Amino acid sequence: MVKIKYPKYYKDLSINDLKNKCLEIFDTKLKGKKVINSNSGAIIKLSKKGAKHALFARGAGFNKVLCVSKIDQILRHGKMYSIERSKSKGVLFVIKFLTEVSIDNENMYVITFIRSTNSGEMYYDHAVIEQKKPQDYRNGFL
Repeated sequence: MVKIKYPKYYKDLSINDLKNKCLEIFDTKLKGKKVINSNSGAIIKLSKKGAKHALFARGAGFNKVLCVSKIDQILRHGKMYSIERSKSKGVLFVIKFLTEVSIDNENMYVITFIRSTNSGEMYYDHAVIEQKKPQDYRNGFL
């Protein structure tokens, strides 16, 4: 489980200010880095395009936005959830990882979406599930 604690003042920020703060953290600490998933050995590149896609998606809530600044830890500890062929040009597969996280002592799950291309795997997006573990998840693959 990835444990995430944030400064209390984050909750006082508007969602747009929080998005900009998390993008700034991503830019200075994570952009361009590679993360090795401890369960599959997959090497995943972190791109600003993926972070911006996650942050500025319509309806991106507080927890989803916060996870961007810790996406390296979330990807490192995720368990492979599914692999699907992609219909997008240049993308071979979409790989999903499921990670249990605790945000300020509240347990939830994060599904990360990784694009697999001829040049490697790239973080693209994530979703936060604040209830229980997805029903179709069974110890790894669907």
